[in-house]
Amino acid sequence: MANRLASVLTPVHETKLSLLERAYKSVLKQGLSEKDLEWVLLLHNCSVYYKKEVYERFGQSGNILIREADMSGTGLAFAREKALKAASGEYLFFLDSDDELSPKCVEKVVSAMDETCADTAVYSAWVQTGQLGFACFCDADPKRGKLLLNKGDNRVGSTLCYSGAGLWTRACRRSFLEENGIGFDESRPNHITDPIFNFEVALSAERTVVLSSLVGYIYHYGIGMLLSDRKQAADDILSLCETYISDYKKRGLAADNLIWFFLRLYLFLAEGQKEDTSKMEGFCRAKGIAGVLAPPKMDWVYLQNGADRIYAEVMKRIG
Repeated sequence: MANRLASVLTPVHETKLSLLERAYKSVLKQGLSEKDLEWVLLLHNCSVYYKKEVYERFGQSGNILIREADMSGTGLAFAREKALKAASGEYLFFLDSDDELSPKCVEKVVSAMDETCADTAVYSAWVQTGQLGFACFCDADPKRGKLLLNKGDNRVGSTLCYSGAGLWTRACRRSFLEENGIGFDESRPNHITDPIFNFEVALSAERTVVLSSLVGYIYHYGIGMLLSDRKQAADDILSLCETYISDYKKRGLAADNLIWFFLRLYLFLAEGQKEDTSKMEGFCRAKGIAGVLAPPKMDWVYLQNGADRIYAEVMKRIG
């Protein structure tokens, strides 16, 4: 397949075909022609039957690149890295197989990144919860419109906000990732591979363009992966918080707001466990992390004033 202007990367593991179809229909509405946009489907440890179904449905489309990665014991980072290596576009977008991009998100983001020479772009999401939903993930004021942040600006960490938990509301230049050696670390657990990638991008980008008025991603809410392995997920999230304190914060990334969110998520997962020694040790670690974080700074608009609420809940539980 010839090089495209932009690539949308989607790892797939046995996702219902109806949901994959919904994702594909959203890719078709991105405002770029087939010669400029490709959809990379990375089939990760899928059954022979499932692969056959995917090829029959999507294999004939000229702008879809299907690749396979079959290796037992590998997780999300492995699949994301394989999709990243397979893509040919300069502008890279991430779309989970059960979610959607809003119409013309790719076109608008590519235009903004091209105009500003930005290495990465951040936009907002609509979080779909049943028949209702809420927006947005991006910690910025929509009334300000487009905002360009240079490396070292303290507000760069705020662009992570809740989206630090995933890749959904961020686009990157391929050349930027390659020049800085940024990819997906397969040694990291599934639960934190996306935040680590986002930390590296936020810290390394010379220019970040914030499109706070663009609700570019529709995220269909679910925390099944976290709840299915609750204890391990809680441990992984604590490890992420400690890595931020010991590494990224020291290197200049100011994302304390995001870590308060992760601490609250840790408590949610840990509170569902039985009382045991490891749980109490975890609470002590969480208290130590909270002790070196600054209280949330509300200089930008935050999701439903969530930072203040999250801060109060964490301090009530471990303060």
